Amino acid sequence: MTSTLSINAGQYSEKGIKPSNEDACGIRTPDDSLLNSKGIAVAIADGVSSAEAGREASEACIKGFLSDYFSTPESWTVKTSAQRVLGAINRWLYGQSQSCLGSAQGMLTTFSSIVIKSTTAHLFHVGDTRIYRLRGDELKCLTRDHQTWASKEKAFLSRAMGADHAVDIDYRSLAVEVNDVYILTTDGVHEYVNDKTLKQLWQDNQSQPDCAARSIVIRAL
Repeated sequence: MTSTLSINAGQYSEKGIKPSNEDACGIRTPDDSLLNSKGIAVAIADGVSSAEAGREASEACIKGFLSDYFSTPESWTVKTSAQRVLGAINRWLYGQSQSCLGSAQGMLTTFSSIVIKSTTAHLFHVGDTRIYRLRGDELKCLTRDHQTWASKEKAFLSRAMGADHAVDIDYRSLAVEVNDVYILTTDGVHEYVNDKTLKQLWQDNQSQPDCAARSIVIRAL
């Protein structure tokens, strides 16, 4: 008897005090054949607010990754598949910013993703979105923010999708365990919700991930 990979997942996004919501997120659990060869993908992106097309960039990143990753050859590893797809998306974003006028100017976004295949989690990360893991009672941030601090109060992204023709993508792989919890956030959450509160909000709503995600965002707001 073989077990089938499955997750219980939820998501929520809100524009908050900004005039528009520049975040995007998505989850894809494919059919059985791709589930075995490609796994399950979860991704989050935060369009750079100082860019002119941050919203378009984050949406393109999420939609493109969750579609194109599962279209790569099954013989490719998760790392190869994801990095090649993200490289192509980055070049497209950069090209749009360089060659077009108007709303396509400045298509910049952060991006973080987990691909869970078999008993391994593959993490891909650019920018200051974050991936946390809650295992038992220990909450740990698994990514590092790509930021340059100009002062104690002001930081700038040092890496983003679409900022240059090539992008340096952080990658790591980790063993997963039953009941692991992964939480992906934008800075609109983790700059205002500390680790203790984040963990508590999850634990209060763990049977309903959508409600947990909404509760976390509402607390941040």
